[in-house]
Amino acid sequence: MSFLVIYITRLHASGEQIGILNAAPSLIALIFSLAAGQWLSRRSVGKTVFWASIAHRLFYLLWVPVPFFLGGQAQIWVYISLTLLMYVPGTVLSVGFNALFAQAVPPEWRGTLVGIRNAVFSVTTMLTSLGCGVILTSMRFPTGYQIVFLIGFIGAAMSSVHLYLVWKNDEKRRAQEPFLQEESPASDHLTRPGSKLRLDILKGPFGIVLLVMGFFHLAHYLPQPLFPLYSVNVLELTDRDISLGTAFFYVTSFLGSLQLASLSRKWGHKKVTGIGVVMLSVYPGLLAVSHNLFLYLLTSALGGYAWALGFGAVYNYLLERTPDADRPAYLGWFTLVTNAAILLGSLIGPQVSNLIGLVPALIVMAGLRFIAGIAILRWG
Repeated sequence: MSFLVIYITRLHASGEQIGILNAAPSLIALIFSLAAGQWLSRRSVGKTVFWASIAHRLFYLLWVPVPFFLGGQAQIWVYISLTLLMYVPGTVLSVGFNALFAQAVPPEWRGTLVGIRNAVFSVTTMLTSLGCGVILTSMRFPTGYQIVFLIGFIGAAMSSVHLYLVWKNDEKRRAQEPFLQEESPASDHLTRPGSKLRLDILKGPFGIVLLVMGFFHLAHYLPQPLFPLYSVNVLELTDRDISLGTAFFYVTSFLGSLQLASLSRKWGHKKVTGIGVVMLSVYPGLLAVSHNLFLYLLTSALGGYAWALGFGAVYNYLLERTPDADRPAYLGWFTLVTNAAILLGSLIGPQVSNLIGLVPALIVMAGLRFIAGIAILRWG
């Protein structure tokens, strides 16, 4: 997805088009998430998640031939359309994966597993980004991007294989231990958020949590469509430079992921989340004053560490704020609120840039991220 955004930026995509591309997953999630939950409740979670992943991942393969048949603007709109369509099964995958994760991983292992997963993800992404940078630098445009998209499809297909193995392993384990059949049924995870509105949740303490988390996601996604515009059109970075920046981001993300467990034990999940969000304000602010590759790489490194803290602790922070017996209804509201915020941020960000300019917009949005972090620390 990161390289797709850079690719359409090189095809002279507008900020609005990049915003729509970034907003596509949230738009589809808002429309289909509750229906996906109800549909999943009547089916085997593991099996449905696997086949949803197949349907979702196949769209990556469709990215590869598009440049053979279409020109600039037509390509951009086809990629946007494909992204919208792929997140229909992608929403089923997202909703179902949370239930599969809760079903397949014992509670005492979840924190450890997430920390290891984030660290491995950071290393893998770093190495992949560097490799893709070499490919994009040595190959003609757009052939290099087509090869990168094909690599992405192969990696996505492998993740479907892994989901299949998790599903079959969990199915075998639950067959051997029948008492597990009573634990965390799919209907409990997936249907209760959509069974009724549950406005009482908004009136309680969790309503404030939803408010600050919605503001955080809005502030976080407002500048997202502006980053590739600034990197490509203002800094005039090459594909190699952008790949190097991505690698720096995930090196420090790896380091932050390794420290996440100890920091959370020392400070608590809420404080780590708030500090991470405050640190995330540095990324758009420093990028706005970057005029060379060194500052861009420094910005990427700081952003990666902040991302590891802010997004690494946020889910455990939410679990602390939700009652065990009624957690799905609370997380259902969280999903709706944050996806609405992501959608608004992705669409409004380019309009703000058009109104006040790219650099002032990045600085204003850095301030909003800072305020969001303080709000989490103060009221979250």
